[in-house]
Amino acid sequence: MNDPVKTVTTWENGNQGANSLFLANHAYPVERYVQKSITVEAKRADALIDSGVGIPSIIWLDAQGSELNILESFGKYLNAIDFVYVELSLYQLYLDTPLANEVVKFLGENGFYWVANLTLGGYQFDAVFVRASRKKTLARIHHKFLNWSLKTKRKLFISMNFWMFCRAIVSQVIKALFRIK
Repeated sequence: MNDPVKTVTTWENGNQGANSLFLANHAYPVERYVQKSITVEAKRADALIDSGVGIPSIIWLDAQGSELNILESFGKYLNAIDFVYVELSLYQLYLDTPLANEVVKFLGENGFYWVANLTLGGYQFDAVFVRASRKKTLARIHHKFLNWSLKTKRKLFISMNFWMFCRAIVSQVIKALFRIK
């Protein structure tokens, strides 16, 4: 857990929301987490479901680098999930954590389509994935575009609104046709 006194951050409480299972990456330029080790009990999601907790239809994850571990822990029950809201990282805030492309790949391999970004920062962003049963074509288009944005790290912000992307393409074509600068 972050030491609230020694951690260098703009948060008054030492950014306790940034506690992580992983060790801090001291190359992260925004904050400098000073961590102290604690022990907590953890259970896999599939074990909780097997114990009778029930299968959620929505998963909301902001787990400071543990998002992929948590998604994997659903095992066979991941197929029953309809929506995933997840914080994804473009930069390792913590050592040995999966980056956005790994989480996106895992979700795609498990039948989810990336359909929107809800927030966007320089190091992380929040994304929504849906298991598309209807409107599959539109979901696939969104997913392909968002994956392209992630791979190129160019204009990822446009993916927050697919129609903005379409207007941007039309605008580029018009400018090219009429040589408008």
